[in-house]
This record gives sequence, C-alpha cells and structure tokens, in this order.
Amino acid sequence: MHEALTTLAPARAADLDAALAATLDRLGPAAVARTAVVTGRDAAREVLAERAGDGLDLASVNRPFTPPAPAPGVWRPTPPGFAAAVQAGQGDGRPFLIDDVRAYLPEPPPALDSDRYARDLAESRAVGAAETSSRTDRQTDVARFWAQTSLNGYTGALRAAVAAPGRARGTARRAALIALFHAATVDAQLVTYAAKYRDLRWRPVTALRTGHIAPDPAWAPLITTPAHPEYPSGHTTYAGAAEIALRALAGPPDGPVALTSPTAPGVTLTYRDWRELTRDNVDARVWSGIHFRHTDEVGATVGRQVAAAGLARWDGRPL
Repeated sequence: MHEALTTLAPARAADLDAALAATLDRLGPAAVARTAVVTGRDAAREVLAERAGDGLDLASVNRPFTPPAPAPGVWRPTPPGFAAAVQAGQGDGRPFLIDDVRAYLPEPPPALDSDRYARDLAESRAVGAAETSSRTDRQTDVARFWAQTSLNGYTGALRAAVAAPGRARGTARRAALIALFHAATVDAQLVTYAAKYRDLRWRPVTALRTGHIAPDPAWAPLITTPAHPEYPSGHTTYAGAAEIALRALAGPPDGPVALTSPTAPGVTLTYRDWRELTRDNVDARVWSGIHFRHTDEVGATVGRQVAAAGLARWDGRPL
C-alpha cells in the first residue's frame, strides 16, 4: 500500500512515510513483519509496472474536450458554473478484468420524441427540482446521501463484507475481495465514460430549460449537475458492478449494514441486501434532478453485466 500510494501520490509521501512507520512500530521488530513489508513492496512494484501507460492517469482521464455546437439532445456545460467537461478520456483506459470496453456499451438513449423520454423528463421536472412539493423528505435524504462519490459511499459496504463475523476468511482472501471489487467497479466506470462521450446526451437541467417540451428557463436541480454527459449514470453503473461483486465474492450481508454520508449529515441508511444500495442509487439520481430514470436503470444493468463478465474470469467462489 505504501509503495503504491507514494508512487501515485508523491506529494503525500511524508504523511505516508509517517503512517508506515507508525504501523511498523505497532507490529514490533519481528522479522516476519519486515519480510511482509518487503514482499508487499515488491508486489506493488510489479503491479505498477504492469499498469504503466494504462490511460488511467489524471492527465489521460481528464483530457481536454470541446463540446459540439448546442443542439437538441446534445450535452453542453451546465449551470450554475458551466464548467468544462471532465473525465472525457476515461473510457479509453485499459480495463482490469474485461477484454474490450466497447463490447459492453449500452444501446443509445431514448429518442427525444419517444414516450420514454417524455415520461422521464416529466418525472425529473417534478421530483428533481431544487424546490418541489413532489419529493418527500425521505427522498431528499436519499438524494443528498448518494451525492457522495461512489467510492466513498461503498467503502462502508465493502468493509462490512470483508469484516463479516459469520465467515472465516484468511487475509489473502479478504485482500482478493477488495482487489476484485475495485477492479470490477473501475471496469464499469470505463464503460460508463466510453458511452457518455459516445452519446453526448444532455442533462435534465438543459433539457428542461431549453428543450421543446414546456421549457422552463428557471428550473434548477436539487444537486448541482456534474460536468460530464448524461448517459449512462456513473453512480448507478458503479452500484450495479458493486452489487454483483459483493454478492459473488462475499455472499449476502450477515446483518443490517448501516451507512452514513458526508453529503447528508445526520442521515443513516440501513441496508439488508446489496441490491438495495443499487435501488437507492437509481432513485437518488432522479430525485437529485441530475439524471433521467432510464439513464439510471441502464447504468445499473451495464454495471452488473461488466462485473459479471469480469468476475467470470476468476474462480467465483465466495470469499
């Protein structure tokens, strides 16, 4: 861990060195501990060498992107900041478990004259607005809760799966669970961004302010819209992949999993099945006003497919 982090985040080397020293002090002078550190360092160096040039460095992921001219259905920077697009290059990164990112791209989003688009637009208008009587207090809590990053949101769930007292797991298999979980969810995000920048679908705030169906120039979402295209949802793609990884590698939760979020202080959500987190992510992005429901549902499906395909290359036995 120390070797990987100091290589990838050299500006934090002093803090990381101090953390390693504190850990080694707790372990004591035992030779086995020192040998393990060397083994871990060597393993990290091998992985870093193998992944060199994989396109997942910050500069490659956030390569400059010039949006096309404004047109119906086409993404453009969104209010209030109208920030430039981010993560435009992520879809070109090299995956960990699947062979071909493009093989998992979803069908294009619904046409602007379709019933599905009209229905989703109406739902986002009603329940996703910053000020609305159509969204309940609980829905607002869920929307704000899952405004956090997916990695942050699922860290508690992953810890619960790893630490479940009802299962005897060795250190190696716990490490495998963590590694495979992250590999599957990163692969799902690669597919997400490849699709986002292929389809360049506009966000609800743009559609509702400038579209052909009852435009409302003052409409604003509950949560500020992220600076990248609409389709599919990164949060729900991650959730679908995480659901499959947790279920395949760890089985169902041993008991209720209580999670908190820095974006919803005072709110605790309790889950009894990994599918429930995916459900809330699908709903949350609609209730936030930043995605259409079809976008969220497709994202969850894509995430499940990517994770299932990637994990099929492993032996699949619960950890």
